Amino acid sequence: MFATESDAEADRRGRRYVRDHQQRFPDWLLFYSPHERGLLAFYLGSCPSPGIFVAAPHPDVLLRRMAEAIQPLRRPLLAPRRPTPSGPPDGS
Repeated sequence: MFATESDAEADRRGRRYVRDHQQRFPDWLLFYSPHERGLLAFYLGSCPSPGIFVAAPHPDVLLRRMAEAIQPLRRPLLAPRRPTPSGPPDGS
């Protein structure tokens, strides 16, 4: 997670980050991986199979990757339909 830290300190900071930030991201399930010394996030919202999984070595990178991962889900696939005018076409 942090290259200059001891493994024990990196583990403490990673677990603390998950504990302190999980409520900020209710659509995500956050984990810290002591094996990878990194952060993991699983998207819990509606999305195509097999789902969305994000891994990052640092909290700032995790947040950017989470935002990038769900960006396509927030874009409309088609342009919205324009309303048709009500009333006769001749304007009367």
